[in-house]
Amino acid sequence: MSVNEICVAWPYMDAITAGDATAREDLAQYVLEGLPEISAITSQAEETLRDLTGDASFDGYVSLDRHPDRLEKQVQAIFLTLQQWKPKSTPGAQLKYQPGIPTAVLGTQPLRLAPTVLSWGEGNCLEWSLVMAACLYNRAIYPLILVTREPHHALLGYWKCETAALGNNKTVLAPEEVPRDQVLVLDATCIPPSASGRLLNFDEARKEGEKFLPPGDPSHNLAFAVDVRTARVNRIFPVKYEPNIVWNELPRRPHIIGRQRELRELMMCLFSRAHPIEVWGLPGSGKSALVAEAVHWLVHESLQFTVLMSKLEPPA
Repeated sequence: MSVNEICVAWPYMDAITAGDATAREDLAQYVLEGLPEISAITSQAEETLRDLTGDASFDGYVSLDRHPDRLEKQVQAIFLTLQQWKPKSTPGAQLKYQPGIPTAVLGTQPLRLAPTVLSWGEGNCLEWSLVMAACLYNRAIYPLILVTREPHHALLGYWKCETAALGNNKTVLAPEEVPRDQVLVLDATCIPPSASGRLLNFDEARKEGEKFLPPGDPSHNLAFAVDVRTARVNRIFPVKYEPNIVWNELPRRPHIIGRQRELRELMMCLFSRAHPIEVWGLPGSGKSALVAEAVHWLVHESLQFTVLMSKLEPPA
């Protein structure tokens, strides 16, 4: 499977409520550990790890017998580096928690992939968890995506020791199959600043995660977990992200600059209205490019959009 769009449609109701195994496994496809952006983050994290420990080497689980806190320091270094990531599409902007895009397809959630989350600096609980999971797996630390029941929430988990990780052979784990004494949890929505503008530290992110999944209770509030390492062993690989492949004949500008607000407004209108939407503007102001970008955003929603006409004068 190849994608080149900003998001894919994930059937979350099938995954959470109906227990659809395929829908649950699909999450492993969206952990994109091989992206250049992910490698850039983990490379930057080496300096952070050096500051924390005096040693910049990411060695996964190798040295835990000599340095029991080494795994935690590696995860912390990636967490801190992500907190300092600078969005490229909105220079000077801070990272932020952004709820999912509204959808017209009942029971699905448009899921922004890592390139989009990192470019815009916006993501929800599942999207930030997928980004950090990709960073961990990029450095041979074995992550899990944990999804809770009430409220629906996604958390990042990771195995405490390699023996426990290698002992699991299931991609999707039921609540009772997740050994909470062997899995550490953090809330990836703590990567962006809080609503008050404060950056939570790594220990606080861990505590926030444990509010949803207290340690010691294997089934409390957990709907399911997805083990990324086992998914790869079972040949569930990342979607092939190819930003330059052509899905249709609609042209797409390589950059949309200064139109982020208008693009978001157009997206909201497309999802919330059944009647046609008109985009007005002077010749050359970028109407066609704006509409084309919105259509490319939504191609994975399986919705059809038609540009009916172009007008120069505004409505009376």
